[in-house]
Amino acid sequence: MKQGLIYVKQFYIVVPYYVGEMDADQVKKPWRSKFMDALNAKDDVESVVSRYRNFVKGQKMINTRIALVQEGL
Repeated sequence: MKQGLIYVKQFYIVVPYYVGEMDADQVKKPWRSKFMDALNAKDDVESVVSRYRNFVKGQKMINTRIALVQEGL
């Protein structure tokens, strides 16, 4: 006799990306102002590179968090 699934649960888990306390101010900002801050024409190469490095560092941290959450499920 075959056993079937009674039901399947599907859900989403939200894992925050923000890494520092100063990012809490960014959460409260409207998305338009965040977008305009990213397109600032006065940025020099070093500030763009540092923003990219911070993003890569944050990406590694979020991947670690996601892996930890997946193991817990």
